[in-house]
Amino acid sequence: MLTPIGAAQSAAPFLADGVELLAHFEADDFEPQLRWGSKCWGTTTATGREYALFGGYLGTAVVEVTDPGRPVPLAVIDGIPSGNRSVRVFGDYAYVTANAGGGLQVLDLTRLDEGLASLANVVLTGGPEGTHNLAIDTTSGFLYRLGFENGPGLRIYDLTDPITPTFIGSWDPPGDHPGTVSVHDAQVLTYTSGPFAGRQIAFTCTTGTTESLSIVDVTDKAAPFLIDELAYPNPGLSHQVCLSEDRRWAFLNDEFDELGAGLPSTTYVFDVSVIEAGSYVTSFTNGNQAVTHDAFVKGDRLYAANYTSGLRVFDISDPLAAFEVASYDTWACDDQSTFSSLYANYPHFPSGTVIGSAIEDGFFVWRVGPPALVLDFVGGPPQLLAATGDTLDITITEAVPGALLPGSAELWYESSESTGSVPLVDQGKGSFRALLPALPCSELVSLFISARSSDGATWTQPPAAFTRQERIWATVATAKTPLFVDDFESDLGWTTAGTGFSGRWERVVPLGSRYAPDEDATPGTGTQCWVTENGLGDCEIVPGEVAGGPFVLTSPVLDLSAASSPRVHYTRWFANDGGQVRDDTLVVQVTSDGADWTTVEVVGPNLPGVAGGWLPHQFPVQEFVPLTSTFQVRFVVSDL
Repeated sequence: MLTPIGAAQSAAPFLADGVELLAHFEADDFEPQLRWGSKCWGTTTATGREYALFGGYLGTAVVEVTDPGRPVPLAVIDGIPSGNRSVRVFGDYAYVTANAGGGLQVLDLTRLDEGLASLANVVLTGGPEGTHNLAIDTTSGFLYRLGFENGPGLRIYDLTDPITPTFIGSWDPPGDHPGTVSVHDAQVLTYTSGPFAGRQIAFTCTTGTTESLSIVDVTDKAAPFLIDELAYPNPGLSHQVCLSEDRRWAFLNDEFDELGAGLPSTTYVFDVSVIEAGSYVTSFTNGNQAVTHDAFVKGDRLYAANYTSGLRVFDISDPLAAFEVASYDTWACDDQSTFSSLYANYPHFPSGTVIGSAIEDGFFVWRVGPPALVLDFVGGPPQLLAATGDTLDITITEAVPGALLPGSAELWYESSESTGSVPLVDQGKGSFRALLPALPCSELVSLFISARSSDGATWTQPPAAFTRQERIWATVATAKTPLFVDDFESDLGWTTAGTGFSGRWERVVPLGSRYAPDEDATPGTGTQCWVTENGLGDCEIVPGEVAGGPFVLTSPVLDLSAASSPRVHYTRWFANDGGQVRDDTLVVQVTSDGADWTTVEVVGPNLPGVAGGWLPHQFPVQEFVPLTSTFQVRFVVSDL
C-alpha cells in the first residue's frame, strides 16, 4: 500500500459562508466540450421546471436544474469560439451573442420539458455580428444588443416574431470621437404606472471617453434620446448595472476601479426614483480586493459575481448601508484584482436556486442559506467494508421538521464490478441504516449519501456528489496488512528519471494553483507528495507544467514473494484541462523483474480523471505480474 485511502480532495477547496454547493460541472464535462465558462441565464417553464443556460467558449449548454442537486444536461448549441458569450431569454426562446461574432442566435426552448433545445435561427442584420452583452425588456418585447468591443451603443430588435427578430433602430452615446464611446451593459424597463407610465427607459453603462450611468428614453425606437449622464467617483470602466425591484435604486459595477484606483470591491449606488433627476449617492464594499463584474437584484438581496472572490450576496434592504451576508469563493488561490473565475450568476429561479458561470471552473448550482438537510456517517466515513455485506449507520439532520422527503434517502456505492444504491432505513430521531450487499474482497468502493428535501432538491455527502468526483472510499476487507507504506515525508528510496524543459518529479510540499493541489492527499498526517515540478504558487496559470519528458517516478524494490493477494493503493492528481488540446497521459506500470514493464492504468487524455482532484486507485498485483522479491511500480508522464 503506497498511501492511505481517504476521501478524494477537490481540485478547488471552495470556501463558503451561508451558500451551499449542490452541483458543479467543469466546462468540459458537457458534450461537446465548451472549454471555458462565460455568462449564464435561466428560465422557468409553465410547468414550474427550471432550466439554466450556460455560455462557454465553444457554445451554449442547456441544463435542467429543477432538482438542483441532480442537474440534467440537455443540449449544447455550438457557437463561434469566443471568450464572452451573453444569453437572455424571452418567452420560449433564448438569444445568444458573442464578442467574436456569429450574429444573434435564436434558441428554440418550446420543448424544454421534453428534454429538447435547438438552434432556430441566426440573425445577421443590424450592424457588426459581434456583441458584448444583451438586454431584453420583457414587458415591451424588445431586445437590445450592446456594443463595447464590436460596435457602440444600442441595437434594437422587435421580438413580435421571436424566431426572426427585426432590427428597427439604434442609439449611440454622445462622445468627442464617434465610435470611441460605447454601451457595455444595460437594463431596460417599461414603466406601467406612476409618473413615467408608458415610457421605456434604458439604464446603460456608458464607457469610453466618459464613464457614467446613462439614462436613455427608448420609447420611440426611431428617436431614442439621452435623459441624463450620472457620474461617480474613481471611474475606470462603467461595466454593469441593475435596479432594485422598486426601481428607486441603481447598482453599478466598475470593472477597472479596483485595478486603476486600487479600491476594494466596490458597488456604486444611484437614486433613480426620478429618472430626470437621478444622482450618485454612495457606495459599499466588503473590503475584498476582487474585481466586481455582474450583479443582479432579487428581493432585498444583491447577488454579485466578483471574479476571484466568487459569489457575494449583499443585504440591500437599506441601500445606503448595504452589507455582505453570504459568499461562495470559486477561486481557491486568492482574491486578487485579476480577471479569473466567476463571470456571472443568475438568482431569479422561483425555487431559490442560484447558478453561476466561472471562466476556469465551469458551472455551479447553489442554494443560499443553511442546508435543508445535513447527512453524515456515524463515527465518520468507513475505511473497511465486510465482504459478506455491511451495515452503515447514518444521520440526517433537518433544518426544519418535515424538510426530509420520506423514502428519498439512499447510500450509493460503486466498485469495479458493481454499482447501485440501497435505501436508508429510518431508525427514528434522525438515525438511518444502510445495508450494503456483498462485494468482492479487496475491492476499492466509492460511497456517498443522498436525500431529497421537501422542496425537491437533492442533498449529498460529500456535497455535489452526483456531478463532482468527490467520493468517500473504503476497502472491502476485514483488515489491511501494510507491506509497504510511504506518505513521502521521508526518502524511502524512490528514483526519478527524464529530460525536458519542465516537469521533473520532485518530493515537496505542493504549492496550489488552478491546476495543482495546495496540500497532499493525507491532510493532517503529512504535507509532502511527489509532483511533476512544483509551481510558483499564487495561482499562476501553468504551474510546473510538464514540457518534454517522459518523466519517470519509480518505487524502491519491494518483496512480494510471500504476500497473499497483495494490492497496490495510491492516490493521484492529474490535470490535463488547461484549455489546450488534451493529448497527454499519466501511465502507471509494474514489473516483477526490473526489466519488463506492464501497463496497469492510463489516465487521460480525456475525461474522466483529468481535471485534478486527489483520486484513489488500486489494483491486484497478480493480475499483471507474478509475485516476486523484485516488484516495482512506476509513474510516467510526458508532454506529447
